[in-house]
Amino acid sequence: MNAQPTTKLVIVAKNTMLVESLSIWLGHQPGLTLLGRAEADADGLDVCRLNRPDMVLVDVTPPQFAGLDLVESLRRDLPTVRVVVMSDQTDPYTIWRISRCKVPGFVEKSSQLTMLMEAITAVAGGANSYSTRYRKTENEWLTRPDAFHKILTKRERQILLRVVAGWDDPAIGNELGISVHTVAVHRKNIRAKLRLRNDRALIAYANTWGFGSATNPTILRPAFA
Repeated sequence: MNAQPTTKLVIVAKNTMLVESLSIWLGHQPGLTLLGRAEADADGLDVCRLNRPDMVLVDVTPPQFAGLDLVESLRRDLPTVRVVVMSDQTDPYTIWRISRCKVPGFVEKSSQLTMLMEAITAVAGGANSYSTRYRKTENEWLTRPDAFHKILTKRERQILLRVVAGWDDPAIGNELGISVHTVAVHRKNIRAKLRLRNDRALIAYANTWGFGSATNPTILRPAFA
């Protein structure tokens, strides 16, 4: 009798407890072979290059969105690998960032393990699998004509992220390599595009769309948008 084919899996998550718990549980699931695990994107990429898995389970967590760099690297270096993203955020900004990577699967970290297994099975079989909240956010928020990504440029999104994180214009200009005057002009243009009167309204708008969950006053990369 021929052995049933198994899905070869790698887990990448920054949280040690999450990695260890998933490793134990998934390691006992029929149809899965756990090839390795890692707690950093670079280590995860090395594990994937070495073991050539069928699937990678990746934890993506704001504000740094650790995991998305790995997803992009996998698309470039190992294009046949299927990816399931886990995250504890389902706000519009987070879902937009993840959706741009075109991953075939998404589950919330609060989901039951059986739902994670259902997603893994579906994605391993060539289908897409997204949580109900993911689809709801994508369909009800990101398709709106006033959705932030349809209105604001990349530079404007970079500045808005820093405004909501509490950065002043000199700090934003220094980080992005532009003048304080240019930052002020961008702020004005952003408010005009969104028809907002002041920065208080701007911050309220940003929080509504999830920019607040994606920011940390001390952790933002220049290209972060």
